[in-house]
Amino acid sequence: MRAMARTSLVVGFLVFSGCLAERGSMEMSSLQEGNATATSRSTAGADAIGSPTSYNIGIYSRTIWNGTLVQGFVSWGEDDVIHYECREADPSGDLPGYPYVSVGGWSTSYGIIDIIGGMGPYSFVVHGIARNGDSVFELFSLDSQLGGYEFTPPQSGAGTFGIAIAGGGPYLVPTARVPLAPPRRVELYRGSSLGTDLLATITSDGSMLYVLSRAALHLWSVPRDSSLPPVEYPLASNQDLLSGAKEIGMRGHIDEGDKVYVFVDYGTLPLSVLLLSDYDGDRYLDTDELMDTSQYEAFGYPGLWLTDYMSDPAVLAPY
Repeated sequence: MRAMARTSLVVGFLVFSGCLAERGSMEMSSLQEGNATATSRSTAGADAIGSPTSYNIGIYSRTIWNGTLVQGFVSWGEDDVIHYECREADPSGDLPGYPYVSVGGWSTSYGIIDIIGGMGPYSFVVHGIARNGDSVFELFSLDSQLGGYEFTPPQSGAGTFGIAIAGGGPYLVPTARVPLAPPRRVELYRGSSLGTDLLATITSDGSMLYVLSRAALHLWSVPRDSSLPPVEYPLASNQDLLSGAKEIGMRGHIDEGDKVYVFVDYGTLPLSVLLLSDYDGDRYLDTDELMDTSQYEAFGYPGLWLTDYMSDPAVLAPY
């Protein structure tokens, strides 16, 4: 993951989205790799199992939110357990850093492959492999705690995350709140029809998951509503590029709504960027466009991104 091609990918990304360099974006640099692979065992989707002293106790870790007021982290290993840590800043500014910490841990019934953020510090999607080989995508959502920070996602291409104190009263430190409850869990997908060797990203409101198969060369829109089937996006001439996909993510554009970006790297520069747009805000992709980083800059996109859906504003919003 830290080989030359990976380094080139990070450099290319920072060229046209410098704001992520400051925050250490999840998409580019926060996955720490070890020497073991995820395995699957049946744990019946248990509730919270304990409180780790630090989130970084697994083989792998992921930053799901890196904001001014709140940071969210997860880690996991071979035991199919997700370790969660939320760090909060002091809203008065009297204490430096992120002095207030909440933790939790939850088991899964599948081997964990990756964890996807971008919906605020209290929600994430777990990508796993079941014992029968099926791919699993499960949404974890933690409820806001009275007196803690509360987030509202942006509308499609129309703004940034809002943040306030839950309940509208004063801020309470975590030890003065009701204890963190187990997350609400929704299985977004389980099956084999999407292919293998998958990458995924999700909309900021959690309503649509986009899944790319590098093996099957398909890109799917998977609605949160399980009664609706996954829809394949017809990539046509750009389909073969998916075999070289390195990253997939989402950002909001000031004029053109949400966009899914796919970084394609064949070990040469300039990097290719496959940009897919949702112009009408229905969460289904409408068009795709292939460009290199120079063309991307010429389009003026770096100055027109509203948010990378990975950080919160610095000022609390009133209710």
